Amino acid sequence: MEIRKIIRKPDSQYYNTYQNLETIAQRELPKIQSMFPYYTNHGIPHCDKLFELIGEILPDDLEPRLMELEAFLLSGAVLLHDIGMVPRDSEKSTRAMQQKIRENHHHRCKKYILENYCKLGLENKHAEIIADIAFAHRGRDAQDISEYRDEITVGIGAKGRVRMQLLSALLRIADECHVTYDRIESLMGREKELDAESQKHFWKHLSTEGISCSPKGEVLENICIVPVI
Repeated sequence: MEIRKIIRKPDSQYYNTYQNLETIAQRELPKIQSMFPYYTNHGIPHCDKLFELIGEILPDDLEPRLMELEAFLLSGAVLLHDIGMVPRDSEKSTRAMQQKIRENHHHRCKKYILENYCKLGLENKHAEIIADIAFAHRGRDAQDISEYRDEITVGIGAKGRVRMQLLSALLRIADECHVTYDRIESLMGREKELDAESQKHFWKHLSTEGISCSPKGEVLENICIVPVI
């Protein structure tokens, strides 16, 4: 199930806000490359793959199915989960700065969303939820998804139900599973320029042909080949 289809319809109440988030992500995420020239892709192509992976992971018989609000909040988190890796004007691309940003980018992401929710076109409550889901994509602070909020209601009735742990888990799993070779296309032919850590990630991605899962999203499988180095 492609979750964006739920909110990309012109009659969706979240259509315009999603379009605004997408425009901002398209403008901001490419800036990551200036700070991390030898890192795997963290831009819109990465986000598109996460949407695809989430569609594969979501069981066809999930009950209840994702509501429009849940689809919107998860989509916002997908687009913004790496926004914390965008460098600020005073930050230069040094090894120390790269490490600092990388280790704390989920905190920076949450801060960015909460401080810029008006510019993002978000309601305050929606911004808080998107920030929490995006924050949870990195398991550094809480490896167990059950440590995050389980379920909340925004507004009145079933349409306002938000399964926080489900949405957080979907984003984290999809992000962890995007280790396929398509993510390193910009680094092909430049692998000798990479440091040891970057080379490790380069070969991991190059070695992974694809990800598959069962029709119910119960089993994930890495299909790997062994590279000749």
